Amino acid sequence: MLNIFPYTFFSLFGQGAGFVKEGIPVIRVVTLDMIFMSIAGVWLNSVTGTGKTRVNLAIEVAAIFFYIIFTWYFMHVNYVSLAVAWLNEMVYWTVVFVLAFIYMKRGAWKHTKA
Repeated sequence: MLNIFPYTFFSLFGQGAGFVKEGIPVIRVVTLDMIFMSIAGVWLNSVTGTGKTRVNLAIEVAAIFFYIIFTWYFMHVNYVSLAVAWLNEMVYWTVVFVLAFIYMKRGAWKHTKA
């Protein structure tokens, strides 16, 4: 609904047209990020379910590393817009998804002793 009626959503905050204009690209990126989060979160929880908490930690550390690098670059070195800066969430969840997916598909977790 946010992407269909962004003007209505932002008008609830009583801000001017400039605020609405700046906020629409951000809300679109954030809602797209939420889709990535939903998918990647399930895959990360599947890794957690295998009992391999160190693998889960490694995935999180790798994702945070790329998240920090992306955020630093697009906020301090090459600032484009706030919407681009919010793409850091997509980077984070993409790394989480890719690493969790690879781990689960590789199948090494099947041979873990209980």
